[in-house]
Amino acid sequence: MIDWDAVAQEAAALLSGYLKIRSTNPPGDELAAAEFLAGELRQRNLQPEIFSPAPRRANLVARLPGNGSKKAILLYHHM
Repeated sequence: MIDWDAVAQEAAALLSGYLKIRSTNPPGDELAAAEFLAGELRQRNLQPEIFSPAPRRANLVARLPGNGSKKAILLYHHM
């Protein structure tokens, strides 16, 4: 059984931590946000990759493997 109260508390804590990271554009400073998200994904046994096309700029990619029965989807998020 899922403890939805615990899920809600964890989601609120993660969102609160994430929103405290300054990532405004300009100048475009997403690296700290990408590192935060990558750390959370690693704790959940995923292997995120951060791509940095310029100093302090960043994109994050993580794969959530499926069983191959469905087509892949892309979830996109602006940091």
